[in-house]
Amino acid sequence: MALKKTTIARLAALAKIDEKTLETAIAAADEQEVAIPEDLQVMTKAEGDTRDRNKYNEGKTAGSEMVLKEIKTKHKIEIDGVDPDKIVEAIGARAVTEAKIAPDKQVEEARKERDQFKQKVLEAQQVADQLKKDKEQLALDNRYRSLLPKNRDEILTDDEYLMSTKSRYAIETRENREVVIDRTTNDIVKDAKTLEPKKPEDVFSGYFTERKWIKAEEKGGGGRGGGSPAPGGGAGKFAKLSEVRKWVEDQGENINGQKGQSMMQAAIKENPDMDLRS
Repeated sequence: MALKKTTIARLAALAKIDEKTLETAIAAADEQEVAIPEDLQVMTKAEGDTRDRNKYNEGKTAGSEMVLKEIKTKHKIEIDGVDPDKIVEAIGARAVTEAKIAPDKQVEEARKERDQFKQKVLEAQQVADQLKKDKEQLALDNRYRSLLPKNRDEILTDDEYLMSTKSRYAIETRENREVVIDRTTNDIVKDAKTLEPKKPEDVFSGYFTERKWIKAEEKGGGGRGGGSPAPGGGAGKFAKLSEVRKWVEDQGENINGQKGQSMMQAAIKENPDMDLRS
């Protein structure tokens, strides 16, 4: 039993290899060698989140300690740890015992440095948080792109399709399963009969069909003699020009429009013997 194309596509994406190459290898009768990058690492979402969280915490801690150690070195403070308040107290005490002058100015400068350090940490955290958000958004955008039907029309760019689908639907994980939220109702999109959440790929396919964004030759529908009504279907051809006109109009296209004319020309090209007078 062959693997589904969607499964092959996901495996190819995970392994960073060409989808066609993998599909050919799976379909081959003899053993095939498929090159997989040596540095490839595959992680679950939970593993990736844990790694990113640990890296973020390690970087923030290391940055904090480095700045505080610089302050200790500059003021020749020898105390354990890198507590900002303790360092300020030590600077004040040192000024009293060694300089024998009022430590107010030095303490004030130390506090100023401490506040500057805290601001640097805050800014670093904001940058890290933004990078994390950008990464999450990129991953989500890639998920949306992977759900765009392969037989989508070229009337819009992928970025335009992405913007439209994101404005209509939100993909979320609830109870360990991926669901689609209709933003117009804020409800989970469900199957009308089973009331089970629809798969994201089915929701997107239905949305593209509803908006007439599926290529004309792949839409399906009625046709002559039970064959495929779409040019290029291979199962049947239109015998009369009137049949082509009716089919184009059934697809919601204007026969005098650019797309309607292209569909009619494709049908005529498929059947050179078509009766063009009826």
